[in-house]
Amino acid sequence: MNKSMIKRILLIAFLFSAAHMHAQFFGIDTVKGTIPLQSASTPFVNANKYIFPKFSSKISPKVADSINCDLIEDLLSLKRGEKKESIFEAIWATKEDPIPKLSDISWAIISNTKKILSVNISATGCGAYCEDFTRGYNYNSQTGNRIYIDSIFNREGARKLCDTLRRMQRTLISHFTDCVKQTF
Repeated sequence: MNKSMIKRILLIAFLFSAAHMHAQFFGIDTVKGTIPLQSASTPFVNANKYIFPKFSSKISPKVADSINCDLIEDLLSLKRGEKKESIFEAIWATKEDPIPKLSDISWAIISNTKKILSVNISATGCGAYCEDFTRGYNYNSQTGNRIYIDSIFNREGARKLCDTLRRMQRTLISHFTDCVKQTF
């Protein structure tokens, strides 16, 4: 990897970390929901109560609404206009299906600036079995569009970044296995 690529990676890392030094661009509220008594009872401890982030902006309310709709559609499987009683009704337990599709939702704001909104949302997803996961979402705060790697790097740059990250991962794993071997 050449010095130019290293400088680009360090610049991007700095820009993302420097974003924390600015005031928040979006307001953040919590949408709460509880499964109606007639819908279901579930053995999952926190599956009857739900929370989800809701972003707001006095400067760009349409952008905040676009981000909220994208998150709700992607995680809660509910398209704009489909809401009946709650944004959670597509994922919570029912009499017919007592295991919720999602539960234990939480989130962490990584960046909330006039350029980038970055949020990690964690939950427990259930299908054939239940598993915890975390999904990262990055949005352009001016447009509400998701930021993908190909909007930052061209194909060659993305390939080099992925190659560099793979090498770093292999080095880290190799170092870890060497430490384990030395321990035993």
